[in-house]
Amino acid sequence: MDGQSLLTYGADAIGGVAEPDLWYWWKAVDYACSAWVKETRSLRPPPAQLGTVAGQDYLSLPADFIGLWHRSRTTHRFLLKYTDGAGATNWISGVDEGQILALDHTLPALPQAFALQDPVAPGTRITGTATASSTGAAPGEAFLEDAAADFAAVAPRDAVFNTTDGSTGVVLAVESPTRLRLALFNGESNTLTLGDAYLIEPQPRYRIRLDAPALVDGHTLAVPYLARPAPIYSAAGSNQLPTLFTDAVAQLAAWKFKQDFDFDPKQHSHLTQAFVAAVADYRRELARLKLAAGRRSPRRW
Repeated sequence: MDGQSLLTYGADAIGGVAEPDLWYWWKAVDYACSAWVKETRSLRPPPAQLGTVAGQDYLSLPADFIGLWHRSRTTHRFLLKYTDGAGATNWISGVDEGQILALDHTLPALPQAFALQDPVAPGTRITGTATASSTGAAPGEAFLEDAAADFAAVAPRDAVFNTTDGSTGVVLAVESPTRLRLALFNGESNTLTLGDAYLIEPQPRYRIRLDAPALVDGHTLAVPYLARPAPIYSAAGSNQLPTLFTDAVAQLAAWKFKQDFDFDPKQHSHLTQAFVAAVADYRRELARLKLAAGRRSPRRW
């Protein structure tokens, strides 16, 4: 999907989006794109490989994590694959976090179960000063360059603020350890020039909680997960979702956008119905293709 089409369809659905409201519109688009992945379970990157830390009973998930998808055929519980240093593997099952918290966490052991924890408090804020002016960015986007920075821990969708011009926005991509691609809104210039001060606020992340602290460093937990698509916060942006359903995703974004400003039950129902119908169409077509291929929905990876 591309940002220009999403903006065009959305403006048609709600009668236009004013310049000061673009920040809220693109956040609604991001919500709708993520909702599409959740409902269709369609964006599955390679499993995240998380390394254990001796004595620690949790592992942080990737910033683009939006949900698990691999389940047991018999128990229907989510499954993760645990591999020890010798290459032996064990499948561990998901349980309610309350069951994990009720266990004795004082003795390290090989894990037998896990729980998915809600996003926890964000990490350390990053502050600095731009060492170059933003040039060459697509319309509606900007670059942040700081030769003294280390952006290795920054991820798309982390919040960013230009505290010099008062703009607020989001990280779109990490171009290098010292360069970020951003979208900024509602400031004086919505860009960064030489000497502008900035602040980056890391987003909260989901975590896997193990039923016991890890015995040793370096064991691996493979997590098959659903990923949020690349963030679109400008007409020049794009992501991995199929263009065929752009209109439906834009209508859900319009519903989310209108929900924050006014409430019209009839219009809201119309906008959400279009999205629900598109999800159903996608699922039917996927089922038809799998049936034609003579196989069931894949369960292993």
